[in-house]
Amino acid sequence: MKDFYKKYGFDSIDNRVKNRRFHIVRYYPKIQTYEFINVGIILYEDDKIFYKLLHSEETAKLHCPSLIESRVLKNSLDSLDKFLQNEQSINGTLDSISNRYKNILDTSFQLLYSGYEETIELVDKLFYDYIGYKFDIEAKKDRIQEFIQMTHYIIKEEYSKYLDVRISKIKGYNLDFIHKQTNNIHHTLLGSIENSEHISSAFINVPSTIPIKNEYHFLNVKSKIHDKKIDNKIKLDKIGIKFHNYRNKDEINQYFEKIAKNAKI
Repeated sequence: MKDFYKKYGFDSIDNRVKNRRFHIVRYYPKIQTYEFINVGIILYEDDKIFYKLLHSEETAKLHCPSLIESRVLKNSLDSLDKFLQNEQSINGTLDSISNRYKNILDTSFQLLYSGYEETIELVDKLFYDYIGYKFDIEAKKDRIQEFIQMTHYIIKEEYSKYLDVRISKIKGYNLDFIHKQTNNIHHTLLGSIENSEHISSAFINVPSTIPIKNEYHFLNVKSKIHDKKIDNKIKLDKIGIKFHNYRNKDEINQYFEKIAKNAKI
């Protein structure tokens, strides 16, 4: 069996895999209910500690009904940061955190991660997976909102003779464009062609039989292109959802020119 693995190079791959143990730092805004918010990662390798905690600017963006006083969290994280800077090993550190920040901060049970990443890279990855993604979601929402605002402005300034725009009446979609001459309606979903939630929303809310004067369009606002985009584009096309890049002002204008000049595109 060993010869088989060596023949196909599996031994070299296995040697790259590292097993690292880590804990999630949790903030308890109300210890009585045992509700918590993930606020940091502590990873140890060869009995050395690596960690990443929420920044003070990020704590202000947390939305939690129980989070009555964000200053308590900020001060606790600042204190924990200074404490961890002086810790060289994991032994006793977790107990110290529990004792020092009782009823405010604590750590999760031990978790295991196996992978090829370098230690610092892994800390960043784990932090994003457990904590940072929440802020990314908000950033994406803000980005979609920016495109919606830009859309209203361009329609008003350049295409008001041909098109009306309104909040979409279709669940999961963002905007409806109405062709003033033909009354055709273009139901549009603004999102990333690589985002599974956006793709699912596009699929779920399209009727099996699309009315004659209605079209469903997926407007891709993500600029980075991957192979996954091609697969999803084909899937959209199969159920009658037309794909358009909508990543900058030029592409937005190209889209409006098409739907303004044609009853069907």
